[in-house]
Amino acid sequence: MGAGAVSDAGPSTTAPLKRTLSRSTTFEVNEDKDLAAYEAQAKQTPRADPIAKVDKQQILLGTMCVSGVYVSRNDFEGYAKAGFNDDFVRVFAEKRSQGIVFAGYETHMSAFKYSSLVRPFRQMACISAVDTTSTEFWLKITRPNEYEYKANLELQVRWKDNDHDALKTPEALQGDFIARYWANGGMPFLIVDHKVVWSHNAEGGVDYTLDSLKIPATFDIAPCVGPDKPFALELYDYQLRTLAWMQGIEDGEAALFYASSIIPLGEEYDDLFVDLRGRQFLKADSEMLKTQYVRSGIIADKPGVGKTITTIALCHTRPFDSPDYLYTMKDGLFQSKATALFVPNNIAEQWEQEIRKCLGNTVSVIQIKGKAAYMKTSLEDILTCDYVIVSYQFLVNRAYKGYQDYGVGNVAHFGGHLKLDASEEDCKKFVRNRKGNYSFAWVNFHRVVCDEFHEVLSKTAAIRNQIECMEADSLWGLTGTPCFDSTETVCKFADFLDIDATETWVTPEEESFRFIQNRVRRNEPDVTFPPPIYETFKCQQTPIERAFYQSSLNLSVSNLLKLCNHYQIGNHAGGLGAFEAMSIEKVTEAVQMTRKTEIEALKRQVESTQLELTQLDKALALFYKSGSKTLDAEKRAAKEKALKAKINTANQLLQLSETNLMTLQGQYNFFENFVSTYLSKGGQKIECNICLDDDIQGDIGIVPCGHSFCHSCAEEAFKMQGKCPSCRQPIQAGEIMRVQPPAPDVAPDIDANGEKDGESSDGGEKLDPDMFGSKIREMVKYIRQETEKSDDHRFIVFIQFSDLADLVSAALNTYGVLTARVKRGWRERENALKLFRAGLSQPAPAKIMDIAAADGEKTANVNSVEMTPKDVSDPKGKGKRVATEAFNEDEAPKKAAKTDSSSEKKGKKPVKVLMLSARDSVSGLNLTEASHCIILHPFFSHNDEHAIASEKQGVARVLRKGQEKTVKIVRFYVENTVEQGIHETRMRGHAEE
Repeated sequence: MGAGAVSDAGPSTTAPLKRTLSRSTTFEVNEDKDLAAYEAQAKQTPRADPIAKVDKQQILLGTMCVSGVYVSRNDFEGYAKAGFNDDFVRVFAEKRSQGIVFAGYETHMSAFKYSSLVRPFRQMACISAVDTTSTEFWLKITRPNEYEYKANLELQVRWKDNDHDALKTPEALQGDFIARYWANGGMPFLIVDHKVVWSHNAEGGVDYTLDSLKIPATFDIAPCVGPDKPFALELYDYQLRTLAWMQGIEDGEAALFYASSIIPLGEEYDDLFVDLRGRQFLKADSEMLKTQYVRSGIIADKPGVGKTITTIALCHTRPFDSPDYLYTMKDGLFQSKATALFVPNNIAEQWEQEIRKCLGNTVSVIQIKGKAAYMKTSLEDILTCDYVIVSYQFLVNRAYKGYQDYGVGNVAHFGGHLKLDASEEDCKKFVRNRKGNYSFAWVNFHRVVCDEFHEVLSKTAAIRNQIECMEADSLWGLTGTPCFDSTETVCKFADFLDIDATETWVTPEEESFRFIQNRVRRNEPDVTFPPPIYETFKCQQTPIERAFYQSSLNLSVSNLLKLCNHYQIGNHAGGLGAFEAMSIEKVTEAVQMTRKTEIEALKRQVESTQLELTQLDKALALFYKSGSKTLDAEKRAAKEKALKAKINTANQLLQLSETNLMTLQGQYNFFENFVSTYLSKGGQKIECNICLDDDIQGDIGIVPCGHSFCHSCAEEAFKMQGKCPSCRQPIQAGEIMRVQPPAPDVAPDIDANGEKDGESSDGGEKLDPDMFGSKIREMVKYIRQETEKSDDHRFIVFIQFSDLADLVSAALNTYGVLTARVKRGWRERENALKLFRAGLSQPAPAKIMDIAAADGEKTANVNSVEMTPKDVSDPKGKGKRVATEAFNEDEAPKKAAKTDSSSEKKGKKPVKVLMLSARDSVSGLNLTEASHCIILHPFFSHNDEHAIASEKQGVARVLRKGQEKTVKIVRFYVENTVEQGIHETRMRGHAEE
């Protein structure tokens, strides 16, 4: 069906159409002349229709009206020409190739074509019931003011009120355009294009984007009455509001109605609902509305404000209320009164502690993290307990039957052991005899809760599939870091709540918006702990560190970050021992040996390739000389082509080998020249043959050839000559290495027996002051200084990379700073937490205080007299180093040193440093015992928001509900490295915010 007549003056014989859908976008122009032509025409544009009305400050550039039901992509410019002059079409067409500013996001036309502006309106061809003479497309172009080089395009489709009922027919509902209209409840238009959510009023305008979509809070929900006894804790107002919202959803309150693809249209339509999937309209009393009501949701409160306690309160206030449930089935599954909690391994014990804190021993709790607990728990136990806590990792334990048979839920599918019509006695016998031989997918739980819900998407397929198989009366997800950055992601989260969004959402963009507005809530209450103190320490590399770093600049950003923290990772240090911390001298020696080996191999590769090229050139010359005598033309051409292809391949290989050889040789030479020039001097004076200073004080500049000068002299020589003043070798920009004398030594701790930590009683190796680099040394100083102030100080060291965390932990232990590592099996995790919490003079506080926002950040230079704190003396330690035990999660723990305060009485130092890696699943850990959170390095990701979110996860382990101490958030970075660049960029971003 084609378009009707085009007019630039608007309809003159009919009343203005009132029902309006609109979209708008903005594009920028380069010069004022691009808009000047519009203004001349705008003076002639009739202003009779409401679309021509503009604000006083706006300049109307033109309007266009197309009467009909279909706008063709190819014909759109033709319609525009009828309503506007050729200059508009030319400028608009130019913007198609250059890219336009689209809702604040600059995007190129390869990702966004101008036709997407009109795409939904082109779908009107499906509305055969609508009178074509009563449907109009309008385009209005305005300029904000005469000083801005921008133009706003608004496109509308309008029809008369008396034609509106035609949009309710089954035929009309088949059209995507009308489906989208009803998906927004018959209200102003809403659509998503390239992550942009359009939510318009009659005048148009963009509300927000999906990337920055604000999840609703619960401030509009009236708080409920707090949980009654024996619930021991008192909830805050925001928790009571969230609890009321969760209760309302589980109770099926009409005011909180939400069902997938079933849209309420409001009072204007007499409580009418549209079912987009069934292509029908429903009344409010329809039975379908009751059965499709979604009794699930996501609580996305910020980390540390009490999601766990609120969830336990929900379980307490909405218990299972069917007394005759046991040994009965629902949809082929055994009914259970339990709330099933699926959680990361490291917080399973924490969940049980919180349940006991709230409800004591009035409830039964089963915790399954390994084979042992699974084998002694019967299926009947799962049906009759109040809470069953299961780790995500257990779902892929080979002993778990659900892992063997995941994806099948109905009990009748399992070996024919039970028929669905079996008697109650048969069911009782079946569930009692099942120990270590059942699946959670056989059970319909009262409630399923998935903690750290955002992590489910990143789990293995086996875990994800099993979580999706879980059945319950209600399903809840808990997350402190929600990520709804795309329609696809929202659909996946909805799928886990048994909504089946990916397959059934008719209009996924609008449904994503509705899902978040109706079934996701996030509270960000005021800070409930003393404001933290922020400190930043800049570290300067020692000369050998600087040389090693400079010789490795070809590495990736991630590896350079690792290199700034420990020199055993990120370079050519493979095979040096994954968990054995080595000194920088040993690492550099090993790396240089590896480089030398690779250089020799590359030299052989170059020689071999050159020889091959010589032979191929001879073969080609011989071919040209004699080939024509023995081959016909076709075979001759084929052989010539094959020889040339081999020559081309060999040339490419030679070029690659020579490039790699040059890079590696440069790294090797640079470091060797540095060693021979600087380190070989020992305590001797270093001269500068430019300014003739016979003892350089301060910064020294070393060039790649190995010669050294005053740094300022070397820089000046490069600017003037671009060559080394001593040997005349060329110098490239950035190749002058700036070095300083080594930093002061760190004294080792002295234990209770008079021995130095880091030195064994049988004559172990003496502690090397430059052993692991400047940053670890400065962190050791800081930890010792802070520990001297209070024996109760506990430190979280948060690192992005797991392998780096292992080596830093080993290095700290070598310095006499004992660490525990949250990693691997759940038994080892729990053991690490027990070691960390041992020896405290009092338990971590549980009371919450409402205190103002955090204090500002202060920066201290650890190598200057302005350092804070100023006292850098090395306090004496107490006791010896103790080793932590490693456990297999399916085996009983070995005997270990006691972890209570009595360990100090026996001369053993308590573990005061807990090492966390972002890749070791730290989400949800409650570590309010810590007084310090050390971010050892700026986190890195190609998406900076993800990196910042990871850092916040570490901080949130300490700054959370129950924290009464004033916590220090401490950051370290190395000057003149990739770390400084990342840190300063982030700080500028925070300042702008």
